[in-house]
Amino acid sequence: MKSLTSSRRLLLGAGGVAVALLIWQLVLPPLLNTKAPVVAPFTQAAGAAIQIVTTDFGATVWPSILRILAGFGISAVLGIGIGIVLGSVPWLQRLVRPVFDFLRATPATIIIPVAIAFLGLNTPLVIGVIVFGSIWPVLINTTDAIARVEPQYLDVARVAKVGRLRTIFTVKLPSGLPLILPGLRLTMQLALVLMVTGEMLGASSGLGFTLVQAQQSFDIAQTYGGIIVLSVIGFLLDVILVSLEKKYVRYDSRAGAHAL
Repeated sequence: MKSLTSSRRLLLGAGGVAVALLIWQLVLPPLLNTKAPVVAPFTQAAGAAIQIVTTDFGATVWPSILRILAGFGISAVLGIGIGIVLGSVPWLQRLVRPVFDFLRATPATIIIPVAIAFLGLNTPLVIGVIVFGSIWPVLINTTDAIARVEPQYLDVARVAKVGRLRTIFTVKLPSGLPLILPGLRLTMQLALVLMVTGEMLGASSGLGFTLVQAQQSFDIAQTYGGIIVLSVIGFLLDVILVSLEKKYVRYDSRAGAHAL
């Protein structure tokens, strides 16, 4: 029965995607392109997306992938590392939390003019913007997760004379996975958005730059093709993180979430 349910869900999902694509292909272009072309049919957009991937992968797609992975990786390492420290030292968390809350409320795009002066253009700028704007979900979730570790777990580690560093990796981080992994998903989503924004405003390569060029040249198909490629990249990255979350975190309606 479980496999049948999964098959039905897959079939319904595929049906929903098919209906959406048919609406895009047959309904939206004649409905919205009455005065000027603003929507490319799906077949044209998909063709442009295939062309971007097959002919411009090295100059367009690959730089964007590297930037988002670098920005996400730095955000994850810094966010988890700082979160462990803040979650383990309550007085330090109370000291710096207002500053972090203020920085978190600052739109990342605002710092681009300042970041250009320090980082220049292209990859350093894009990665810097990604880290500044996307680090907060994983940092805050890690801080809260470490601070909420069950005291009895720490007592057991203390009785067993487990060192502080080992306690972090064997007790605190595994216990905090139900909060840390969703924080990583949010960080990835923000990293994708900020990568596009950074490339639009301060890069000469990548998918964001390609979108700007296509828009300025009124290449509607190329614009939607770039959007499709970005959506596929974001979807695949999210699938990877969701699979990790399902593998390492078990959700129980009665006991909440806990790490496996």
